Amino acid sequence: MTASVVNGASAAPVLHKRAQPWLGTLVEAGFHLPVKTGDNCHHDEAVTMAFNAAFSACRRVHLAMSPALPDSDLSRFNRAPAGAIIACDPWTVRVLEMAAALQQASTGLFDIAQGSGGFRCEDARHVVKETGAAQLNAGGIAKGFAVDRMIATLRARGIKSGYVNAGGDLRVFGDLDWPVHLRQQNHQPVAASLTLRQGSFASSEFAAGRSPFHGDTLINPSTQGICRKNIRVSVAAPRCVFADALTKVVALTGNIHHPALQQFHASAWIH
Repeated sequence: MTASVVNGASAAPVLHKRAQPWLGTLVEAGFHLPVKTGDNCHHDEAVTMAFNAAFSACRRVHLAMSPALPDSDLSRFNRAPAGAIIACDPWTVRVLEMAAALQQASTGLFDIAQGSGGFRCEDARHVVKETGAAQLNAGGIAKGFAVDRMIATLRARGIKSGYVNAGGDLRVFGDLDWPVHLRQQNHQPVAASLTLRQGSFASSEFAAGRSPFHGDTLINPSTQGICRKNIRVSVAAPRCVFADALTKVVALTGNIHHPALQQFHASAWIH
């Protein structure tokens, strides 16, 4: 996913920025702190602690939901037999609950199991594998969820404005405007620009159903096969988890007015 972002003007004097590799991409966070009061050590410590807390939240999502880690919640789910009850991080359960809501809203187009089988969230810490063939992949939703959790963490530490960008899954909060440029396929000139404020933005690109980023594929859950489309879509929504997931619904349908968008207060573009 790609969304080119340029920092806009802000009343805050310094935009602190750091980046770390997580979730198969480079995750960047930035925020403003109030003007220094003369205690540089205290100010610098506050900056470091805020970044550490935000990236710890991202790390938690990565460890719980990465399919590349054999001990992640989803890897253990995928190896388990039918009927197994898998103990999970509560954040994993929350993601699966949101995935189930998105699946219902999209009439099955967004399917974290990609048509392979079913699951059920037993309680806040346990997931039931309903069919032995079920294989979960959070690639279409985990990055957006991680962005939201990082934003929540920054806000809990008193940060008033900032952003998180996880490989193009972007969320901005507070008194901050970010121009976003929608590029066309094959890196052609910019198709359109918009300003993001107090919201989220995500993009997905597919050529013959395959993404140039991380080898992701556009799967049609009803057939479990690749939907071989050439399409580039972007979605804006209040929360990044929904912007991230709904790009797949728009990519599969080509419908920027799909009813699921309205349910999650989202808007979409094809470019």
